[in-house]
Amino acid sequence: MKTIIIPTTTLAALTLGLAGCASADSDADSPAGTSNSASPTAEEHSATAPTEVEEAVSRLTVAHEGGVTVLELTEGTLEPIAELSVDGTFRANAGADGRYVYLADSEAGTVSILDAGAYGEPHGEHYHYYVAEPTFLDEQLSGANPVHVVGHDGQVAVFYDDSGAIDILDEASLATGTASVSQQATEHPHHGVAVALEGGAIWTEAAEGESLPASVRQADAAGETVVLHEDICPGLHGETSIGDVVYFGCNESVAVIDTADHTSTSIPYPADAGEGRIGSFYGTESVLAAPWDDDTIVLLDTTTEGFTFVDVDGTISTVSRGAHDEVLVLTTDGTLTVIDEDGDTLAQVVSIGEFELPEGHGGVRPSIAIVGTTVVISDPNASTLELIDGESWESAGTVTLDAAPTMLVATGGVADAGHDDHDHETEDHADDAHSDDDHADEDHGHEDHADEEHDGHDH
Repeated sequence: MKTIIIPTTTLAALTLGLAGCASADSDADSPAGTSNSASPTAEEHSATAPTEVEEAVSRLTVAHEGGVTVLELTEGTLEPIAELSVDGTFRANAGADGRYVYLADSEAGTVSILDAGAYGEPHGEHYHYYVAEPTFLDEQLSGANPVHVVGHDGQVAVFYDDSGAIDILDEASLATGTASVSQQATEHPHHGVAVALEGGAIWTEAAEGESLPASVRQADAAGETVVLHEDICPGLHGETSIGDVVYFGCNESVAVIDTADHTSTSIPYPADAGEGRIGSFYGTESVLAAPWDDDTIVLLDTTTEGFTFVDVDGTISTVSRGAHDEVLVLTTDGTLTVIDEDGDTLAQVVSIGEFELPEGHGGVRPSIAIVGTTVVISDPNASTLELIDGESWESAGTVTLDAAPTMLVATGGVADAGHDDHDHETEDHADDAHSDDDHADEDHGHEDHADEEHDGHDH
C-alpha cells in the first residue's frame, strides 16, 4: 500500500501536473488517462474561516449541468447560498462525515471535493457546530473511470473501474491542510467497489475479463491480505455496512462478511421469490431495503435474515430512507410511497409529475434527499425541488431552480452521522446526509451511476 501525505497546495499542483501530462498522452487505448477538462472554480466565492453556531445546520447540494447549487434549510424552506461552476459530467456523492461532497467525473477521470460548509465536531459528550462558505478544495483525486465513492469509518474509498485502482482518503486530513491518501489495487479491472475500514479496507475482486466481481478481499493497513472470500458472491452488485459487517448483493443471495472476525456467510433468496435480485441497498440499520424488480421492494431483516416483499403501485424509479428510517419509494407516476420496516404502507403522496425512466446507462432521473426531517424530491422535467414534511407527509413547498437538477446530496449535522457509507448518501452507497446517490438503480434493481444512493451504496 502506498500512502501519500502532502500539503494541499502541493497536492493541487501535483494534481494539475498529472492531469496535464495525462491529457497530452491520453487516447482511446489509454484508459488511465485523465481528461483535459478544467478543475472546478468557485465563482465569487472563497474559503472563509468557519463560524460557530448554536445548532446543526442542514444544507443541500444540487448538481446540474455546469455546476452545483448549495442551499440551506431556513425556516422550513431551502434558500440558495452558493453557486459554483464545474466542468464536465459528474455524479455527486456524500462522504463519510456529513461535510464533504465528491463529484466523480468518469470521463475526465477526476474526483473533485466540495466542502459544503456545514458540519459538527464532537466535544466531550456534545457537539459544536460550524458553518462556512461552500468552496471547492484544491484536492482532486484522479484515475481511470471513478465510479463508486463510499464513505465509511471517517474515510472515503474511490474505486476506478477501468484500472482496478483504489484511493482511500482520510477525511479528517482535509481539514488540517493536508490530504492523506492510501492507494490499493485489485488484480483485474472490473465494475467494483471498496469500503474503508479502521486499519484496512475491503474490496471486490473479479476474474480476468469479467465485468462483475464474485470475490471479496480484506486487507490490513499495510495492504497485506487478511482474507480472500473467493467466489462468495457471483454477480456482486450493491453493498452497505452495519458496524463491522458488510453486505453485498449477489445473483442468488446476499453475502455477509464480518470484517472483525474475517468470516463470511450467505443469505439465500427465498425459493418462491420469483425472478429478481438485490443490486442496491438502502439503509444502514437492522432492516435493509432494496428494489427487487420493476415494482417490488424487498426488506431484509439482518437480525432474523428474513425477507419481506412489498409490491408498490407503479414502476420504481428512486429509493431512499427517511429521517426515521422509513423506506421511501418514488414511482414513475410521481407518487412517493412511504413504507415502514414491517412492510406496511404509512402514506402515499403525489410529489411530482409523471415521468419516464431514462433509456440506457447513466440517464437523469428524480433524486431524493433528507434535509433535517424534510424530504426533498428533485423534478428534472420542471427544474424544481418538491419539499415534503417527513412527519405529516404533507407538501411543504416548492423551490424553483435555474437549471434541471441531476443529483442531490444532503450535508450538515454532526460529524460521522448516519451511514459511514453514503449514502443512510448514501449509496448510493447516506452519513446522514440521507442522500440519493446515489446513486441509483439500473433497470430498477441495479445501479444507474447517474443517480447513486449514499444510503447504502449501489455498487
